[in-house]
Amino acid sequence: ISYSGLLELAVIIDSRYIRDSSSQNFSPMVDPLELSMMKYATDIPLDARFFDPSGCISAVFSRPAYLFGRYSVSDSSHAGEQTAPYAALVKKPSPDQLYQGGYTHVFFDQTWYNKLSPEAAQVLRTDPLEVIGWAGDAKNFRVLARICAPNQGCAPQVPGVMEELVPAQINFANSLAVTGFVRSIKDEDRTVHVKFSVLALRIMTENFHYSLRLTRQTDGKIYAVDGIAGTLTTNMVMGTTYLANEVTFKDVPAGDYRLSIGWYDINTSDLRPLQIVDPVPPSSNQEAVLLSLLKVEYNNSGS
Repeated sequence: ISYSGLLELAVIIDSRYIRDSSSQNFSPMVDPLELSMMKYATDIPLDARFFDPSGCISAVFSRPAYLFGRYSVSDSSHAGEQTAPYAALVKKPSPDQLYQGGYTHVFFDQTWYNKLSPEAAQVLRTDPLEVIGWAGDAKNFRVLARICAPNQGCAPQVPGVMEELVPAQINFANSLAVTGFVRSIKDEDRTVHVKFSVLALRIMTENFHYSLRLTRQTDGKIYAVDGIAGTLTTNMVMGTTYLANEVTFKDVPAGDYRLSIGWYDINTSDLRPLQIVDPVPPSSNQEAVLLSLLKVEYNNSGS
């Protein structure tokens, strides 16, 4: 239960129209990161019903109410008693069940997300949610998403922060944007692993492939892996973020490397590369540098 509009809150705060009301200072409850999410209010229908796992705060107001001026449904009374369906979804969320429960949108943070079981977190990452916006990093983030109908065909989306990716914003020809990445090194098989997220900026009829490169700084030797970022670009939905399958570089000797990524059209005779919009050095027009220095070191012997 919560207030449903910013206008009602404004009346209470100002106390100009209700003479016997007392003004309340809401500023201590507003996290700056949450304030940054208010810009998405115009993207949310007026009749939206929010699922927010934080529930009602002090039993009388909720984050969707004071951030977006929209309803959230969680409690059955002003005493803060959670409804049984809401309590179950807090522990084990499912976009399909949220949709069946009448919710249209979800707003959550890393505190709740990090408490989920691995199975519950996997469902949240892979079920159809249309991410409207997100802010922060892996240690402190907020995510706003629309809950898709089961037959709507929404593709799973994963904001980079939910996978502890290093945030990035690299625009390739206003077609694709790399939004985050993470790398790891495994001693047991002497391999380098990279995951990245990519946002579809438009509807695409081209079949774009990525090219991830490790370039050794001592002699320029290149280790490259090309492929599809989880799904064909022709099947990507505009505005949707996709997490690429983990890319593995095998037999990489220890040393200092540069990690970079590019995209090209597999169906052109010259494998035409996508141009980067406003590249930032040391990136070039066609190759974006994710890490200028990647030290590959193994704890076991060998080089």
